[in-house]
Amino acid sequence: MQFFSWFLSVSFLSVLLGSVHASESSQVITPKVVVVTLFEPERNAWLDKMSFAQNISLPGGSPLFPYVNCDKAGDVCLITTGEGEINAAATLTAFLYNSRFDLRKSYFVVNGIAGINPHAGTVGSVSFTRYAIQLGLQYGLDSREIPKGWKYDFWNYGTTKPGEYPAYFYGTEVFEVNTNLREKVLDLVKNVKLDDSNVTMANRANYSYAPANQPPTIFKGDVMTSDLYYTGKTFGQMATNLTQVLTNGTGHYAMTAQEDNAVLETLVRAHKAGYADYGRAILYRTASDFDRAPPHMDDYEYFEMINNLSGLSKPSENNLYLVGSKIVRAIVYNWSREWEKGVAPQSDNAYGDVWGTLR
Repeated sequence: MQFFSWFLSVSFLSVLLGSVHASESSQVITPKVVVVTLFEPERNAWLDKMSFAQNISLPGGSPLFPYVNCDKAGDVCLITTGEGEINAAATLTAFLYNSRFDLRKSYFVVNGIAGINPHAGTVGSVSFTRYAIQLGLQYGLDSREIPKGWKYDFWNYGTTKPGEYPAYFYGTEVFEVNTNLREKVLDLVKNVKLDDSNVTMANRANYSYAPANQPPTIFKGDVMTSDLYYTGKTFGQMATNLTQVLTNGTGHYAMTAQEDNAVLETLVRAHKAGYADYGRAILYRTASDFDRAPPHMDDYEYFEMINNLSGLSKPSENNLYLVGSKIVRAIVYNWSREWEKGVAPQSDNAYGDVWGTLR
């Protein structure tokens, strides 16, 4: 009899807990803003300064970051994908199609730290992206085996040498964001005072030219996505050349990062499926280090030096929130008056992916 009573109690408790869980699952969250970060330092830049009252389990999310964090009202949610293109695509796919969230009107504030081209900006600077370019979808040879006269050891599919436009695409090589939205948010943040430090000042003093040796700024620049963590003048010049080729001379290589094309691809697909609005994607990167050494230094020695330089990336991490929080607040506080209907994207042929999926 005691066992039977215990069994009934446990059964009742299980049913009760199951009911609570079902009730929670039925409460669809409709965030006005989703902050997308890629790994822990970027995540902490937001978690340390914002109050997220809800930790929602995300099946299929990153094993390292298995929860979506949302504020009490559900207006702002934070997700961390894990580093690299595969992690970014897998995590965001799980999130975008999760029935717990309605993301059709959500703005996606995609932000992270990145390397910077010293001819485009300096450490601590913030670059708002128009184009995201993918490095990996090319042919390649070891630099010791390339034909005589070649500058680079990568060249586009369907071509015979570097610098030629691809004969065909996989579809993820180039993305263009909503530039009308980019201009709108740039106007919001143009007067933000960026964080700087003695460490970053000393680092940029190694460069004899501007803008590398100037204080950090907020500017427009494009991002190269690559799981290959490259460094050096030759790779930097190759990235510049590839950006120019794939955007027909309209892009400007500024930043190097790992995840952005994957993030934008998942949003294009979700847009077509009716689960998100690609036109509400905002993408910016803050510069944590240079993508090449100053002229008088060896690239590998410089790379090793900055990887062991304590505090170099701290201003860039701080600037993620300094800039992004102003965007988040503007969207949430002026939602019905200014942001709910979205911002109409430009009509040029490059908007969305290189296939023109959204046209």
